[in-house]
Amino acid sequence: MDESELHFGPFRLEDAKQLWRGDQPIHLRRQTLSLLRHLAERPDRLVTKDELIKELWPGIDVSPTVVKVCVREIRHALGDEAVNPQFVETVGGQGYRFIQRGVSRRFPVANTQKAGGNDQPPAAPPKRLPTNGGQLTAHFVGREYELGQLQAWYERVQQGQRQLIFLSGEAGIGKTTLVEHFLAAQAKGTVRIGRGHCIEHYEHGEAYLPVLQAVQQLCRAPHGDQVIAILRRYAPLWLVQLTGVSGADELARLQLQVQGSSPQRMLREFADVMEVLAAETPVILLLEDLQWSDAATVELLEYLAQRRERARLLVIGTYRPADTVLGRHPLRRVVQRLIGRGQCQELALELFTPAEVEAYLRHCMAGSPVVDVLGAVIHRRTEGNALFVMDFVDYLLQRGLLVATAEGWELRVALEALEELIPDHVRQLMAKQVEDLSREVQRLLEMASVVGMSFTAGEVAAVLNHPLEATEAVYDELASQGRFLEVQGLAEWPDGSITVRYRFRHALCQHTLYHRVGLAQRVRWHRQLGEHFVRVNGAQTHEMAGERAYPYRPQAGDTNLVGRAGTVRRARSVGRGRP
Repeated sequence: MDESELHFGPFRLEDAKQLWRGDQPIHLRRQTLSLLRHLAERPDRLVTKDELIKELWPGIDVSPTVVKVCVREIRHALGDEAVNPQFVETVGGQGYRFIQRGVSRRFPVANTQKAGGNDQPPAAPPKRLPTNGGQLTAHFVGREYELGQLQAWYERVQQGQRQLIFLSGEAGIGKTTLVEHFLAAQAKGTVRIGRGHCIEHYEHGEAYLPVLQAVQQLCRAPHGDQVIAILRRYAPLWLVQLTGVSGADELARLQLQVQGSSPQRMLREFADVMEVLAAETPVILLLEDLQWSDAATVELLEYLAQRRERARLLVIGTYRPADTVLGRHPLRRVVQRLIGRGQCQELALELFTPAEVEAYLRHCMAGSPVVDVLGAVIHRRTEGNALFVMDFVDYLLQRGLLVATAEGWELRVALEALEELIPDHVRQLMAKQVEDLSREVQRLLEMASVVGMSFTAGEVAAVLNHPLEATEAVYDELASQGRFLEVQGLAEWPDGSITVRYRFRHALCQHTLYHRVGLAQRVRWHRQLGEHFVRVNGAQTHEMAGERAYPYRPQAGDTNLVGRAGTVRRARSVGRGRP
């Protein structure tokens, strides 16, 4: 086996085992790594989809969506984009071409440490928080590593290295809470902090709205008169747009002075002001919900990232990736472009683990034993989304299902009933998102919810008599947008064919969709699923060795759903790691 490493741009591909950017590992599934290596070994050559399937999955019937999903994962890992690619170019309908120049092949020098006669790989850096001697509050859980990473980037800022950080994650995952903890720690020192917030709108928003809010806050903070003086000298275009900062006479003079100025002057003035302000004192700008920002703000961020002058400037932008994809917002392409050039950093927040949900509950309930049974249920229902966890606990408290007594906290509802609860706020959020979809897409999601938390398009297409490729296209688009679904991995069926396995992002989402389906329809779909699996698997239906079994049993409110299929054999998962 060829054990060489491929080097291209800032990346290193270690055989087909691991992708690295500098000393940072980037997780990709095995099949995706193999596809990346196949393309990178053939730079500037068109590699057809048929060739990729033949080389990487020889003799196996592979769904066309599998290749598309792998290429998307590669682009996400490299910070690439399909519209203006730097690494992988799509050649209309035919295949792909690796266009990054300067691909080199190297053979790594062994660098292992011997201990007790065994090769010991280097230990991964510990996830711990450098806190300047401070202590985190007990309710702040699960974000110690991310907080430490923000602190490390801020230390570079204090040395004069400007930093642009994008903090990404779905709604309710805890982006604002993380940033608030970080800013609270920095506010104890000498620093200027300005905050701006984008708002959802249906028409074009005001140009530079969150940036103007942040600058206005700098003007009103202690020593704001210094900020105003610098604006007056270096950025009259910005000063004229700030309310309540200039007097009537000065405002009139400024308006005459800046009349006819170009948008490029706005960019240059702002960069100059930030560099003067941040020459000695660090400046932190927080811009939230950039998925709703105006195009001018995105252009300004890209301009700041490309400046090379030294400045103690930290810009943090939060956004929801799914919303940028859904709304075709330019932000996502800009982030990918800047990452590819090494001009920004992205910190993507993950959902809470079961242990982190339990730690939050222990804080709320003063270590009550009820957490031992409640923690697992709440994590299973919320998948660890911080907002959903809090909503779930509030829901139990408001309805008297979780009560504080003299002896401690008491759960006054059966655990089985918790599996059916959906907080009102979450239900409304899910309902709104579903209703925004076409009826055809709603139906495909409802059918998928009957299959379970994870499913393949083939299962749904068989029951609905819907074309397989069209079904996959719908699920693939939803997963790429981060809406409702995610790609769980690949699945191999008993006949050797390989397809994509999808998974609902949250159990609450699957549950909401499931109960949108009428009881009689659920009964029919369950039975049709069982009959489909019997047809596909035949005599192998009840094989258990190494396979996943799917039990057809009623959920709450359903009766007589089992039918003649019983427990059937499903597709075996291939590469189960999350993409």
